[in-house]
Amino acid sequence: MCWSGEASAALATVGFGTAAYVAYKGESKELWVPLTYFACMELLQAATYVYINLCNAPPNQILTLFGYLHIAFQPFFVNMVAMYFIPDEVKRKIGTVVYSICAVGAVAMLVKNIKATIQKIHDTEEIEKKNYNPDDLLKNL
Repeated sequence: MCWSGEASAALATVGFGTAAYVAYKGESKELWVPLTYFACMELLQAATYVYINLCNAPPNQILTLFGYLHIAFQPFFVNMVAMYFIPDEVKRKIGTVVYSICAVGAVAMLVKNIKATIQKIHDTEEIEKKNYNPDDLLKNL
């Protein structure tokens, strides 16, 4: 995250403007799509500043999930912009391998998130079954 919500909002604005300009000029999607993706990241980060230190707030949890999903798919866009700068012949040779590795990484992160969510649900159900007082849980930490 940037150092403030305002800085993230400013970077998002510049990012969207730059992406629109690059697309308007007819540049390759390999350049303006990643710019748009990372501008969305900055916009998401600006929104999360509203909910700092409000971990139980549903909007914070949703924005955090979006951030996690953004990170899971980020390698596609980093590699897309990196491959913009290499010759087309090389790009055709390595593109499938590069994006396949990105897909494996994204799937691994999604599986990890699903597994952690299932564990959290299970832990919550166990706590509710035993009628724990939340204050008692804190004492055991």
